[in-house]
Amino acid sequence: MKTLKPETLAFKKRTVFHDDFKQAYDAILKLMAFKDVDPKVMLIIGENGCGKSRLAKMIQNDFPIVDSDGETIIPIALTDAPPETGQSALVSELLHSLGDLDAFVGRPQKLRDRLRRILRELNVALIIIDEVQDIFPLVGLNNSSKATRFIKWLTNKGGAPVLLLGTPDALSLLDINNALNQRAESTRYLNRFRCTDYDEQIRFADFLSDLFGVFPRKIKGFKLYKKNEDGDEVLKDDIEPLLQLCLACEGIPRILNSILSKVLETTQPKDVIDKAILGEAWKTAINHKNGWQNKVHPFDSKIKDIKAELIAKKLFTMPVKEKK
Repeated sequence: MKTLKPETLAFKKRTVFHDDFKQAYDAILKLMAFKDVDPKVMLIIGENGCGKSRLAKMIQNDFPIVDSDGETIIPIALTDAPPETGQSALVSELLHSLGDLDAFVGRPQKLRDRLRRILRELNVALIIIDEVQDIFPLVGLNNSSKATRFIKWLTNKGGAPVLLLGTPDALSLLDINNALNQRAESTRYLNRFRCTDYDEQIRFADFLSDLFGVFPRKIKGFKLYKKNEDGDEVLKDDIEPLLQLCLACEGIPRILNSILSKVLETTQPKDVIDKAILGEAWKTAINHKNGWQNKVHPFDSKIKDIKAELIAKKLFTMPVKEKK
């Protein structure tokens, strides 16, 4: 079985702390300060591939399990929402994440009692549920939904703040439950990158510059900044390379990571990466439902076609020309 190159594995594990990511990380640290003080809940919202799960794993890695003098402390209880929509399945997944060998045995009340006890015994400082919208009923949430009542119970009785990661659908949880909304810290967002205005272009360019800074290949043709007359770095007037990359990954970090990982797998350390190599990686690194041939090629199309496709995807806005 073929395995990824060590440099590819190392690159895939690298995390770029762009502004949204850092703000979300810092907000989680502040949330953890509410343990044993005040029941709190917080949502982090983002589309798939924008870094929610990576953020959760980073928090878990930064607060590892401690075994000392016969005592075990698990600071972070992290689980994915199970495919079942019942509360018992989620309780069992949380118990399983904490090492309970009988996590899937028992009636709902017994499971909840055991979870509450174990959370305190292991001194859990933060409970994280990833993809929380997956436990919502198909007909939608209301105050009597089991998912709503369980999240409220967990916030009140778990003894630790609750962090919920999800897509925009998860926002309905706070919309329909005033009790949870009153306990909620400000919602944080991990949005996809866009080039709709100058600030968004700078946001994406900063991310790319940091990402290319840890990428173990030299990349040609994607210098995004220049120095102005005051010596300050500003975005170059020609933003075609920025738009090409935005279209290639559709603003989603996971897709860009897949493209760059494919580049590493198909090149050698001495190679210089250009648009042709990126284009070949784009063709094979992601799943093109109807074939890449039916898409606007981000690295081999006219700029007007790239802009039109980005506009259609709501990732770019044509600047308004000033009247003379």
